[in-house]
Amino acid sequence: MLKLNLIKFIFQEKLHSLITDQPTLKPHSEIIFRKPSLYGDYRTALDMGEARIYEDIQDYEAAKALFDEVQNKTSLYFIVKFLFLFFRFFQNIMNNILV
Repeated sequence: MLKLNLIKFIFQEKLHSLITDQPTLKPHSEIIFRKPSLYGDYRTALDMGEARIYEDIQDYEAAKALFDEVQNKTSLYFIVKFLFLFFRFFQNIMNNILV
């Protein structure tokens, strides 16, 4: 475990020096090294017509809220799809019984 921590520390130091050496990245170093560093296109994940724009997710609470929203939308979609298929199945059974 000590070896893994040493590798992680060396990597972080190298990354920090690379970013602070770049004049275009140096002003943004606080944002780059913020914990947690979460990026994603979760806000538009279910909108197929929308452009997939990656954005900074501020913290774990915001990420959880986004994931809950996506989960609720997908759950609703599958419930509606299931009900539609069940209704079609029921119609087909009733038509075959009555014929």
